[in-house]
Amino acid sequence: MTLDIPDPKALGCVVSEQKIRVHNMVVESHIGYPDWEREERQRLRLDLEMTTRVIRPLDDTIHHVVDYGPILDRIREICAKSRARLLEVLADRIAATCLEAEFVESVTVS
Repeated sequence: MTLDIPDPKALGCVVSEQKIRVHNMVVESHIGYPDWEREERQRLRLDLEMTTRVIRPLDDTIHHVVDYGPILDRIREICAKSRARLLEVLADRIAATCLEAEFVESVTVS
């Protein structure tokens, strides 16, 4: 069953973008500048904000929106395999992964 979603134009407004926010995502990674710091996995807490392009008509199926489940799975995988020294490098890899998604136009990683 799909839901009938009103067209924003019929309501007198325009929706040009949407935000997907993921707060307090916990991942584990071998990270740190000194070599000894990367020996043990460390827990990291991430916040993501993805700005997405809206494709109309929005029809309550996954085809016109960002399926963020696979993106989050890929982020967990990247973090688990990473041996980056700097958080900035890991954040850049995470951002690049988000931007690979079809409708994602920008991303903030913190």
